[in-house]
Amino acid sequence: QATLAGGQPEACGGQAVATFCWLADGSGLDWSTPQGPEGHTQIWLAPLHGQPALLHSQQGPVSALTCAPDTSALAWIGHNRWPAQGINLGIWHLPLAGREEATLLTAGLDRCVGLTTRADDARGLNPPDLGWLHLDGEDRLYFVYAEGGRSHLAWGGRDRQVRPVLTGARCCLACGAAPAARWLVCVVADALQPGEVLPLKNSID
Repeated sequence: QATLAGGQPEACGGQAVATFCWLADGSGLDWSTPQGPEGHTQIWLAPLHGQPALLHSQQGPVSALTCAPDTSALAWIGHNRWPAQGINLGIWHLPLAGREEATLLTAGLDRCVGLTTRADDARGLNPPDLGWLHLDGEDRLYFVYAEGGRSHLAWGGRDRQVRPVLTGARCCLACGAAPAARWLVCVVADALQPGEVLPLKNSID
C-alpha cells in the first residue's frame, strides 16, 4: 500500500494489495486489490513521484501481475466472468499507453492457465508464474497449464495464439524469465527426477 518518493514511504490511497509488480524501468509499482464480495478487482499504478491511478477493473481474480520488459504493458492471469463457476483462467494484456482495453490472449486454449499437476508433497502448489520476454520483435508470455495429469510450458502473444514449448510425460511446475539475458528457466519433474531447474535459451520456441 505504499510507494517511495525521495526514500520515504507514502500511503497509496489506503487500497489493500493482493499482488504487485515493479514497472520494468523502476519508475513505479502496479498492484491489484483483493477480489471483493461482488467479484470486483482493480489494478492500480503508483508512480514513484505522483498519485496512484486506476488502470483497470474487472469482475474476477487477478494473479501473477507482470510488467513488459519495455514497460509498455501489463499482463496477469485471471478471468472476468464472476460469479460463474469452473471458468478457465487466462492471460490478459493491457497496454499502458492510450486507452486500449485489456484483451484475453489465451481465449483459444481450453485449459486453465497457471495450474500445475501437483505431487503428494508441496510441489506444484506455488502461485502461478508468468515469464515475459521480447524476442524476434514480439512479446512472448510464458506460462504453465495442466492437462491430463501433466503440466506443460507454452507461450502466447498479441496474435492470441498459444504455442507449446515443453510437453510430454513430465510436469512443468514453475517458470521465470530474465528479459535482458533472453533466458527462460523452468522447474521440471518426471518419473525419475523430483524436480530440476531447466534453463532454456535459443530453444524457447
